[in-house]
Amino acid sequence: MSGGSRTLVLTGEVDLLMAPALQEEIERLCAEQPSEIVLDLGNVTFMDSTGLRATISVYELCKAGGHRFSVIPGPRQVQSLFELTGLADVLPFQGEGERLVRSDEAILPRLFMPEDTSAGEAG
Repeated sequence: MSGGSRTLVLTGEVDLLMAPALQEEIERLCAEQPSEIVLDLGNVTFMDSTGLRATISVYELCKAGGHRFSVIPGPRQVQSLFELTGLADVLPFQGEGERLVRSDEAILPRLFMPEDTSAGEAG
């Protein structure tokens, strides 16, 4: 399926154990040729430097593939990592007044799932 927007909802810890699975899932999503990929960090409880690197990798993959990309900010403890490293000024975070796409579905820790948000949207 091409076009539309896909949201990847991360929960739990984004660390060394999760990074390879995140990379694999993003590559799969990019192959679907969506117009936009949104990375939702709203339910992340912990992120280390590996998680930061994985987020940058997602950004680079989307940029190389011509997909719009944005990040839904995480909780304060997660966002502070992006601010301290200067990445908050580099990555396209969604802010107040912008379309915030959130999933209210319960997701087990360390799991993520793509969410097709193209239903009802013009492509």
